[in-house]
Amino acid sequence: MKKNISVSMNQLVDEVRGQLGDDKKLFTMFKNCYTNTLNTTVKRMEDGTTYVITGDIPAMWFRDSTAQLRSYLLLAKEDVEIGDIIEGLIRRQYQYILIDPYANAFNEAPNGRGFQTDQTDMHPWVWERKYEIDSLCYPLQLSYLLWKNTGRKAHFDEVFVKVVHTIIDLWKTEQDHENNSSYRFQRENGRPMDTLTREGKGPLVVPTGMTWSAFRPSDDACTYGYLVPSNMFAVVVLRYVIEIALEVLHDKQLAEKAGLLAKEIHEGIGSPHTPKNYIWHIALAIQGLTNKDRRYKKEILEKMKNTDGGTNLMHEGFHVDDPKQFTRDWFSWANAMFSELVLDYCGYTIKR
Repeated sequence: MKKNISVSMNQLVDEVRGQLGDDKKLFTMFKNCYTNTLNTTVKRMEDGTTYVITGDIPAMWFRDSTAQLRSYLLLAKEDVEIGDIIEGLIRRQYQYILIDPYANAFNEAPNGRGFQTDQTDMHPWVWERKYEIDSLCYPLQLSYLLWKNTGRKAHFDEVFVKVVHTIIDLWKTEQDHENNSSYRFQRENGRPMDTLTREGKGPLVVPTGMTWSAFRPSDDACTYGYLVPSNMFAVVVLRYVIEIALEVLHDKQLAEKAGLLAKEIHEGIGSPHTPKNYIWHIALAIQGLTNKDRRYKKEILEKMKNTDGGTNLMHEGFHVDDPKQFTRDWFSWANAMFSELVLDYCGYTIKR
């Protein structure tokens, strides 16, 4: 999957080098992390779509793949090839949603790899079928951000409309999981957080207005079915859909459908996946990206720089007392989030 880094990417990397001054380690880490996705995880397919593995696991997650390419939006308006790679990923995500909107990770081809022994409605295309609300949020987010950052609208086609209706209908079904949902998931001989109780149905819930989620973004089972942060994310992307429907598609009915669900969810509104005493690099990146104080962003970058375990790359989690003890030595999502924070610190901000 080795790629030639684009001219625009090299130019941006050089600009960041100037912004970071004498901090050679921070720059080296940024360069390694920022180019890591394109160098090691991106594959252009014959149909024009883009398949993006998460790193050391040869499968594509909706969440990871979006985060892996999101910081490349800064290049996508002027660099047509980068823009095509991102649009290709979006179209690949659409294909997968229409295959199974409950799945969280997919194979490159219908090869039957992954967790095929799980007790759920598995499919040869599906690597894992842990239903997570945010898995459906991320493709909508990337679709919206590609439009806002490049002006591209071609991906807002009839397939996009079908995908949006599929997502909305699923979220409406899962507003009353107990009575309306056919989703079940069980995994034998694994961790308790890798399976659902009550023969795969999960803990008993009653309607609240929010939409139900089986698992968290960490791929761990929810203790309570209504995951508030993911429901908040759903409201945000549904509002993106309203804007797209009105300004691009001129589809008032779709806008109303998305608006009604957003209203219902909005009115209704820690991870055991991480080993004890471990900290996520992704969580640190989010701390920096969501704070407006540039000095605070630099403090976070210093923490990330000093906890790379001597690899000049990011990891999933690191031990609070010894950064050389870490999980996942090849984790592109964390690398991408670190890169996005460095770019944000240097003034390169993705339009929202």
